[in-house]
Amino acid sequence: MRLSRVIDLRDPDTASQFGVGNIASQFADRTIARSTAALVRSTTDTQGLLVPSVAFLDDLTRWNLVIFLDRISYETRSWVQRVERIGPMRWN
Repeated sequence: MRLSRVIDLRDPDTASQFGVGNIASQFADRTIARSTAALVRSTTDTQGLLVPSVAFLDDLTRWNLVIFLDRISYETRSWVQRVERIGPMRWN
């Protein structure tokens, strides 16, 4: 994916600018995670966020990309570089 405006909330200094102290404990709280995303959306023109994976909060090298679809082009070729099959997705 190619996005030009992504904020990395895994970085403690960046996260603290949005009121997030202890990344590992605070992002495990859904209310805090959602309110942080809402704050970022309302105060910046970012297209997405890099956030810690809730499954691996002690390992900030494992992360999720949250994309604000309303902030990117509807022409997906402008931001999707390639698609590669990794395996089936399972929903429980």
